[in-house]
Amino acid sequence: SSVTQDDVILTVGSDETQRNLTWYADVNKAGTVQVAKAGNTDEFPTEYKEFKATASVSNEGLYTNQATITGLEANTKYVYRLVNGETVSGTYSFETGSTGDFTFALVGDPQIGASGNSTSDTESWGSTVNYIVNTLDPDFLLSAGDQVNTASSETEYKGYLNEKFASLASATTIGNHDSGSDAYAEHYNLPNESTELGTTNAGGDYYFVYNNTLFTIFQVSITFISFKAASVSG
Repeated sequence: SSVTQDDVILTVGSDETQRNLTWYADVNKAGTVQVAKAGNTDEFPTEYKEFKATASVSNEGLYTNQATITGLEANTKYVYRLVNGETVSGTYSFETGSTGDFTFALVGDPQIGASGNSTSDTESWGSTVNYIVNTLDPDFLLSAGDQVNTASSETEYKGYLNEKFASLASATTIGNHDSGSDAYAEHYNLPNESTELGTTNAGGDYYFVYNNTLFTIFQVSITFISFKAASVSG
């Protein structure tokens, strides 16, 4: 039977050669993601790499699938599709940036549901995301916390998870409004997570490197960014 696949979000990987991915499915069996360099036609390439996901029960009784895509090259467009059993999704895509300069968009407190009207908040957030993607065109989005107003609300998460996040990689932070439920960790597949400095129901701290920059993300909306010195020879 057909499997429902939903809530697709691409997140940053450990470095610029990786991307993490999450999607929901209504079957308790881990899926896979098929990834290929984009071709010149609308047909999915016949040659692709496949990455296995892990699956666990989610906040709403579905199952969260989380995978890591590795071996990505700079300045390349990729296509991917999700596979759960006999069900194969439509084609999604994303592009990698250069190995030099890069840009990211910083947002704070999208907090879907904070106004008391999730529908209105979702529409406003959608306009913001459209501007970020269409006008700023960053390499990734960094959210400083409070993606939703109520930590366990799947309605609010669906409002936050704009369809463009299947292509624009995200790096999210655990704000105080996110910390009360494991729904956060079920939606965001984040690299190098650590509980050494404490944890919440939503998870702990994490870090990633993008080109020459180390991003260290601490729970409850504190973000530190540091730069590594580049070695020069010749």
